[in-house]
Order: sequence, then structure tokens, then C-alpha cells
Amino acid sequence: MKATKLKILLIALPILFIACKPDKDDYAEKWIGEWQTTDETVLPQTKFLHTGTIIKDDGQRNQVIMSGMLLGLNSSYRIPIKLSSEKAGSIDYTNGFTIKGSASCNQKDTIWLNMNISRDNKTVYDTITLVKVR
Repeated sequence: MKATKLKILLIALPILFIACKPDKDDYAEKWIGEWQTTDETVLPQTKFLHTGTIIKDDGQRNQVIMSGMLLGLNSSYRIPIKLSSEKAGSIDYTNGFTIKGSASCNQKDTIWLNMNISRDNKTVYDTITLVKVR
């Protein structure tokens, strides 16, 4: 009888360790901070510097919130980026216009946003580079 209980325990114990395995790390840490982007226009030749933040979305695991200022929008726009890894995420946002696309981070100081922005049946494709300030 004791041998049977011991066998059951030896089989069940590894299953318990696997079941208690912690969740994946939260990917947000590398993305959080103050970022900036520069828009350039050809005629007239000008540069617009946009500075904003990316913060952790406390309500969602593996999601960060990008300030609208980084896209040249009002700071009240809060655009979520759903992270699938430390280096990649996706954007799916609608609030009077739609932004869909991908985000990739080189884990140091650069994020690339590849997006299509739609409003009033018009779609613009854009790639924006964000550089970490802090």
C-alpha cells in the first residue's frame, strides 16, 4: 500500500511543479520611458520634434500605453501597444480614426512603428521611429 502511495506521489509531484510554473515575464519594461520622434517635411523644409511617454498599462498584462504626442496628436490620446515579446507588439486603436500596425523595439533605444491610419475612408501608411530620451 505504501509503495502505491509513493508511486502516485512521485508521478503527481512533477505535475504540480509544472502546474505552478510562473507566468511569462511582463515584456513592458524595455518599452517604458520618455521617447521622441522627428517629423520632417520637404516644402517648406522643417522639422517637428514630438516628445512623449510610454507607460505600463496597469490594467493589462504585456501592454503599454503610448502618449498621442509621439504621433503628433494631443497628449490626451492614449494608444495601447499589445506586446507579444520584448521586441514586438501590435497597435489596434479606434477613436474617431483607426490606427493598426506593428511595433518593434531593438531593446536599447529605438522603436519602429509601422502603421496604417484611417479616417473618412482614407488610409495613410506611415513608419515612425521613436528614440529613447530617458
